[in-house]
Amino acid sequence: MRKIVSVLLIVLACCACNQQEIDRLTSENEAMQKQLNEKDSVVNDMFKTLNEIDSNFASIREAELNIGESIQVQGELSADAKQRINDNMLLIQERLRQNKETIARLQEKLRKSDMKLGDFMQTINMLKEELLKKEQENEELVRQLETMDMAIGRLNTEVANLNKEKKEMIRQDSAKTETINQQVKELNTAYYVFGNSDELKKKHILSKKNVLVGVGKAGKQKDGIGLQYFTKIDIREVSELSLYAKKVKILSVHPVDSYSITKKDNRFEKLIIKDPQAFWSVTKYLVIQID
Repeated sequence: MRKIVSVLLIVLACCACNQQEIDRLTSENEAMQKQLNEKDSVVNDMFKTLNEIDSNFASIREAELNIGESIQVQGELSADAKQRINDNMLLIQERLRQNKETIARLQEKLRKSDMKLGDFMQTINMLKEELLKKEQENEELVRQLETMDMAIGRLNTEVANLNKEKKEMIRQDSAKTETINQQVKELNTAYYVFGNSDELKKKHILSKKNVLVGVGKAGKQKDGIGLQYFTKIDIREVSELSLYAKKVKILSVHPVDSYSITKKDNRFEKLIIKDPQAFWSVTKYLVIQID
């Protein structure tokens, strides 16, 4: 009987020891499983974050290509091109900001995880280097765009000045041409009047003594005598004047060999100007007395 009791006591002691070992192993297993779950969660979160960072870098590279295509266009940038460049620059700056914050957050999470993830640390360091490179490229791109904008501004100013100078030259040429045309017109402008003795006296072109007074010795119109009595002509276009008079007398001074007077049916029919330059060289006012 005593032997049976002793055996039972030994068995119970062994069972108690085994249960303690089982409990310890179970606790250790649960702790390890928890660590593994935490590690898996951290790793999965890191992979997701790395994908977001890589996606942002891809967006940055695409935006840089779009800007490069826009600034290669010859001539002045259109309003749409400038807007596209501005939108892409804003996108690049926003993605750089997001990646900078995300990398810092990922690095801090890895540091607090107490896990040995050397490959991840190496990846994070590479991402930080790429981020720094992109930030420097962005700064250079900003300077390039500012320089280009200044160059375009200077070019636009130069073009505006050239256009202004061109308009002024055109205006001056036009004014000169108009002046020249006016001078040529004046040089080729002449006046004539004809009438009988009484008519010319009433117009104060002939004096009572039948002396020409409306036109001076120099062949110029005297003050007080209006042009309303004279007919204006262009000497390049008028080479003859109809007379139809029995008597004709040229009162103004004109070289006799520069004109002729034709007759028909015992009447003086026409005054023919054979040499306009010579005919009008002394005076531009032709006075003809007809009866």
